[in-house]
Amino acid sequence: MSGADNAPVPPLALSLLLAAERLDATLRERLHADGWPLLSRNQSRLIAEVDAHRTQSDLARRLTISRQSVHVMVAQLQALGLLHDGPGSVQLSPTGDALATAARAHLHALEVELQHSWDGGSVQSLRRSLAAWLAEPPGTPCAHEQPRASPVTNTVHERPPALGED
Repeated sequence: MSGADNAPVPPLALSLLLAAERLDATLRERLHADGWPLLSRNQSRLIAEVDAHRTQSDLARRLTISRQSVHVMVAQLQALGLLHDGPGSVQLSPTGDALATAARAHLHALEVELQHSWDGGSVQSLRRSLAAWLAEPPGTPCAHEQPRASPVTNTVHERPPALGED
């Protein structure tokens, strides 16, 4: 596949990964420009995952990092006044809630910017598709995917091929 300038078009999954990293970095930079502390990517993700009844173990599973890493980040975010670590759950402080509100406003603005550069379809359609896909447990094959037989061993693979596999 090639774009209008004949440059190769990367696979959609790679583009989504790169876009997610860019959106996160842009969000954190814009929040910092507004006077919020400059958070790491993992701190930003943790803030986004916190709700009123989320334990440190839940956060570690959700973020796929160790409980020790979550414990360290919670302590750092508490020191910044963004979290409360109450009995059994981690919660946003009023300052953390204000940060989350500011982040939602910036995310909306980034979505509008993305919509303006979109050359087909709608961001709403992409959002619904991604939400449905992300609701599935990792490793769940899409409805159109069937297990593949290996051309070498003739055994069935339940996973998609790795890069470079045919």
